[in-house]
Amino acid sequence: MEQNPQAQEGMKEWAQVVSRAWSDDAYKQRLLADPRAVLAEAGVTIPPNLQVQVHESSPTQVHIVLPAPPPGHAGQALTEAELDQVAGGDWGILVFTLWAPLVCIGLMSG
Repeated sequence: MEQNPQAQEGMKEWAQVVSRAWSDDAYKQRLLADPRAVLAEAGVTIPPNLQVQVHESSPTQVHIVLPAPPPGHAGQALTEAELDQVAGGDWGILVFTLWAPLVCIGLMSG
């Protein structure tokens, strides 16, 4: 399924943050300590009602994020159409792989 332009731009911005964190330890430490500020500097908008945490994976440890269920679906199975939306990112969950580590970021869709 094709991603919307907003999701593609978010992935590009996040990839730039990850690339810089891999090459600049001071930047990585700021990203881990104050992700909201560092992401804002990179052009990644985080809604004020969301808390942000960045976790660093290692060759032996990967962090997997279990997203919250969509509104009105707590404890209910999703329909096939809803599963298709989730897989396509329409609910704002971006999951992508950059080389070896699994990197997850959640964004509110507009």
